[in-house]
Amino acid sequence: YAMLRNSEMLIIGVIYLRIEQNVMLLPGQSMHGIKEVQSHPMAILQCHDFFEKYPQIKLIESEDTAASAKNISEKKIMNTAAIASELAAEMYGLEIIARSIETNKKNFTRFLVLTHKNNINNSGIADKASICFNVTHEKGALARVLNVLADFGINMSKIQSLPLIGKEWEYFIHIDFEFDNLSVYKEAIQTIIPLTNDFKILGEYKKGEKNL
Repeated sequence: YAMLRNSEMLIIGVIYLRIEQNVMLLPGQSMHGIKEVQSHPMAILQCHDFFEKYPQIKLIESEDTAASAKNISEKKIMNTAAIASELAAEMYGLEIIARSIETNKKNFTRFLVLTHKNNINNSGIADKASICFNVTHEKGALARVLNVLADFGINMSKIQSLPLIGKEWEYFIHIDFEFDNLSVYKEAIQTIIPLTNDFKILGEYKKGEKNL
């Protein structure tokens, strides 16, 4: 968020991809021959229920899911598997022996589509926006902003606070919200700007669909 806030980039879209984790290893091996599995800590956590059935397998944390697959492929490591995507298996010539092992089958990761602000054109029809701002450290400061959005019928889909470096008890607030009427949205923005500091629109774009 801080990088985006301080950059010259704007959000022009969002994509939600379902995260599907697979067990892969060098061809010709079986699940029962695996001694350890390598992957990113989050991927291991997502597949914890699956590996409860294989207590003999040691789970090793690594920096990346695809990097784990690449490491096994390039070093020809036997009896070791990776948790990664189907694309990683294809790229590094590994065989998938267990598919879609993640516990939560509705786990999605959001990817933002960015462009430089000089490339922006207003030909698209937006129904979602991302903004950020900070407010003074006083009672009700943030509530006043949120109440304005509610009064205008703005549907807030995400809110997150980040500490403001060098200012105790002050935070940058990042909000994503959806709207049906562009003019109502613009009026709401003009109303909250005087209530905030360092207000910035990070992007106005169409809501993303979840790709199964």
